[in-house]
Amino acid sequence: MSSGSAAVCVFDSDDGDGAKNRNISELISTLRTAYRTKDFDRVEEILVSREAKLKREMQDMKKENGFLYEQGEELKRLVVLEKAAQDAAQVGERKAVERYEKLLEEVKRGGGRDDDKRVILELKKKCCVLECAKMKAESEVELWKRRFKELGIRVSKLEEDTAMLMDLQSAACPTSASGAIVDIIDSDDDHAPGGILCREGNKDLIDKVQQLFLVVKMLINLLAHQGRMKLRT
Repeated sequence: MSSGSAAVCVFDSDDGDGAKNRNISELISTLRTAYRTKDFDRVEEILVSREAKLKREMQDMKKENGFLYEQGEELKRLVVLEKAAQDAAQVGERKAVERYEKLLEEVKRGGGRDDDKRVILELKKKCCVLECAKMKAESEVELWKRRFKELGIRVSKLEEDTAMLMDLQSAACPTSASGAIVDIIDSDDDHAPGGILCREGNKDLIDKVQQLFLVVKMLINLLAHQGRMKLRT
């Protein structure tokens, strides 16, 4: 093809923003009709910039993943503590009922005026303890509801970020018709970098984050259910 008949595309300074917004296929298609070294360099610069952005987002995702993992471990520990507290509360309630029934029997038998006063004081004390325990339980339930809501918002935000990251990853990793990764090389420079390649580790990290989302959601639902059960009791 002669230079006069070749389609030429120049990435000048006026078209810089437009070039940045083009997808990989459009950029490669432009290069195939341009045959200009500076256009190859311009596309390489855009792809390098995209890769750097993806790396930064991956680092942020790793940090968030670590935070979620710690939150998940904390939730697991709280589940165990909540179960132990419920078991202890059930034992305490059974003992309280037994004590209450015993005191009622003493009142019915009319064990004397002093005994009646003692029974009444015991009942008042027990009622006060139970009322305080109920208020504390209700307060804890409200606290966990707020925490679950905040954590749910964070999980939803991370799901959106993960979806956007996957889209960016797909856009920054051009593939051929056979599914192979395209390697962009400047034919005028044998020492130019071999292109921008996607790494399988990115996909593994995203899969792990998504799995962690599911675990956190299950823990949230479990603790919320236990909180409602505790409030009813």
